[in-house]
Amino acid sequence: MLDAACSYSAKSHGKRFRSVLSLMTAEMLGLDTVRLKSFCLALELLHVSTLIHDDLPALDNDDLRRGSPSCHKKFDESVAVLTGDSLLAKSFEVILSDESLDDSICRLLVNQMTLVIDAICAGQVVDIKGPTFTFGEELPEQDLLVYLKHRDELKTGSLINLAVLGAAIIGGLSRDSTDVLGLLRFSSLLGVLYQVTDDLLESSSCTEIAGKDVFSDAKKGKITYSSVLGVPRARTMAGDLMIAIEESLSVFGSRADLLEDLSRGLLDRNR
Repeated sequence: MLDAACSYSAKSHGKRFRSVLSLMTAEMLGLDTVRLKSFCLALELLHVSTLIHDDLPALDNDDLRRGSPSCHKKFDESVAVLTGDSLLAKSFEVILSDESLDDSICRLLVNQMTLVIDAICAGQVVDIKGPTFTFGEELPEQDLLVYLKHRDELKTGSLINLAVLGAAIIGGLSRDSTDVLGLLRFSSLLGVLYQVTDDLLESSSCTEIAGKDVFSDAKKGKITYSSVLGVPRARTMAGDLMIAIEESLSVFGSRADLLEDLSRGLLDRNR
């Protein structure tokens, strides 16, 4: 049953956004994208494991994921917990078994993956223990935006940063290099944009198109950019973030066209 649950979750119809981001980053840096095959698979396994756990009744309690029943609805809660754990272990196995990667690169990738997992767990705690929103309730907007930024840097942004940083590590670039620092500035902005557009999708789409339960955050009273700013201002924020992303990529010139297009695509996302 565990193998079936792992296969069911890993083969679901996701966007593969993070692995595509990593490949585009590698291409921009002039790297051989074939070298990222294992890393991109590890990214997807890690991401799916977090989604399985995120959907659990003890966390977000969502019944749908990527247009299909969540792992704990398709199987059961105990199997879902173990499935997430198993896929997480497999993400490390994929990296460590790739003989084409130098040991030093493997160590750096595994180290970054562990830091990201820790950040995601911390973000989940911030999320489930954070403030809730009641219609008509007056809460300090700036305080809520600080809370959202902190939560989403951990829960969403860390994995997006990993996608970019992993490509740079495999390419042998130093984290302190000008290119990597510029890319991390870009990926940090992209992480916020991803979450803002996800919140907008949650508040304005439908379950059939989005492939997940929409309005679930509102029903639970969870704080989102849409609930704090309202949909029009959240859309304005997304546009401002896109401008900032374009500025962060300008140092790379036309080499960054694919990354810019990928980012702009988030503004019109429907799932």
